[in-house]
Amino acid sequence: MHQFQFAGYYAALHKGFYKDAGLDVVVKEGGSTINAEDDVLNGTADFGVDISGLVVDYLAGRPVLLLASVFQHSPSVLVARGENRQLSDLVGAGPVQVMDGVQNVNLKAMFIAEGIPLSQIQFTNTPADIDDLAMGRVAALTDYLSNYPYLLSQRGVPFTVFTPQTYGMDFYGDVLFTRHDLARTKPKMVAAFREASLKGWDYALAHPDEIIDLILDHYNTQNKTREHLRFEAKVLARMIDADVIQLGHTNPGRWRFIAETFARLGLTSKARPLDDFFYDPARKPDYAWLYPYLATAILLIMVAAAIAAHILRINRRLRLSVSQLRDATADAVRQRERADDALERERAALARYKQFAELVSHEFRNPLAVIKSKSQLMELIAAQGATPDEDSWNAINRAVGRLQTLFDQWLASETLVTGEFPFLAERIDLMPFLDSVLSLVPQSPGHRIGLEPMPEGLTIEADPALIRVALINLLDNAVKYSPRGGAIILRATPSGGRASIQVIDSGAGIAPQDQSSVFERYFRGGRDSGPAGMGLGLFMVREIARLHGGEATVDSVPGMGSTFTLSLPRLCGGVRKSAP
Repeated sequence: MHQFQFAGYYAALHKGFYKDAGLDVVVKEGGSTINAEDDVLNGTADFGVDISGLVVDYLAGRPVLLLASVFQHSPSVLVARGENRQLSDLVGAGPVQVMDGVQNVNLKAMFIAEGIPLSQIQFTNTPADIDDLAMGRVAALTDYLSNYPYLLSQRGVPFTVFTPQTYGMDFYGDVLFTRHDLARTKPKMVAAFREASLKGWDYALAHPDEIIDLILDHYNTQNKTREHLRFEAKVLARMIDADVIQLGHTNPGRWRFIAETFARLGLTSKARPLDDFFYDPARKPDYAWLYPYLATAILLIMVAAAIAAHILRINRRLRLSVSQLRDATADAVRQRERADDALERERAALARYKQFAELVSHEFRNPLAVIKSKSQLMELIAAQGATPDEDSWNAINRAVGRLQTLFDQWLASETLVTGEFPFLAERIDLMPFLDSVLSLVPQSPGHRIGLEPMPEGLTIEADPALIRVALINLLDNAVKYSPRGGAIILRATPSGGRASIQVIDSGAGIAPQDQSSVFERYFRGGRDSGPAGMGLGLFMVREIARLHGGEATVDSVPGMGSTFTLSLPRLCGGVRKSAP
């Protein structure tokens, strides 16, 4: 069905990418009565979009050819009624709507990963919709992460989303494919279609609002609202993950794992190597088009060099005439700048201490009240000749500890702002370092905290103490805001000359109006349902990232969790850097 799920192909058609490649393309709408594999293999269509189950057709001997894995993560999820549910809650809860065959294998595999026999779940392949879920006619149903979670939120119906990636079932989503004989007889056409399609996806991800207008004008057969399509665009961009992984990238190892999962469930014998499943253009790039541009660029450089030499001669004469004037005014300018800097520092310090005074009056009142009341109670007990109870001592100790934590956080944030925090950089191998950080996070029996596999030899040059503080702050927040049974993932990936360290939680997410402010000093947003804090943890994360020449960002969808990212240069030098 037409929706943002196919935005890249719409963009390639309407922006002229297919036409520029010499292709005349018609986009055919799919549906429950359409079988993309059959249409492509019998020549009714030349290209199709399918899910990871395409590998089952290949293993069965059908001549399908994978061109590009567009969705790096499958958006298929299981949506259950009620908040903070667990997979085990679906045992005996009623019908669970999941399609038969290869359609939703990753969803059934979640139960196996949790040790729940499939026989204990009342699976049904009878179609169900949002009304069936809201009225309790089904306990859970299958849908895309970009669809029913939005509609249920709009209706105010409480729900829980079970994501296969959380349980180790990270399948590809939509993949582009064709048939082997077309790639053999018309290799240029296949290569051109693949390139234009990926170009269309690149454009659609960079211009979502333009493509949403296009869908509303030409493809909105499902009558979705603009707000729904924007939600869909944001969620599917996370599934494509183009900021981290090249568009269309295919990992043969992941496909082998997917094939093995299908085999474990008896859907394929996996009796055929996957070598011929993957597309290989096997062509050398042609740079002939670049030669005219290079010749023009060289000519322009020569002209610019001649102009620059003439300007240089004029500048030398001008420097001689103004040097004395500069010397006379330089001291006055420096003194003025020093005075302005000193005044600005005083103003900033005064503002910070004013904020601190306001926080003290608000945050310290509760622990001080506890200390005062428990002390008076202990005096009364002692006056009666009795021994004060241990609960009073413990309450006082906790209150004192809370005060100490608040002071320590504030002092650490002050040293980061003033540039007085000691900075000792060293080379850090991220794999053992992140594993050691996880060992420092208190393990919550209600959460699953794990470190994703990462490329070997991924290193940065940074201060390990500071990076450890930043990551522990992020992991503590993830535990605090994730529901019982929620998964928390620590991930590190290379991205150009940087390393991205991500903490991914499955909590309630952050309201859109708060996402631009969560790293501000003393900011405490509306999502905070736990113990009150001073609003310094995420501020320290941002300042530590800046100190290393990097940045801290957040990507969050309400109701589906948050992803906090530390982007750090792989080599940031061994010298101290100041936050901007």
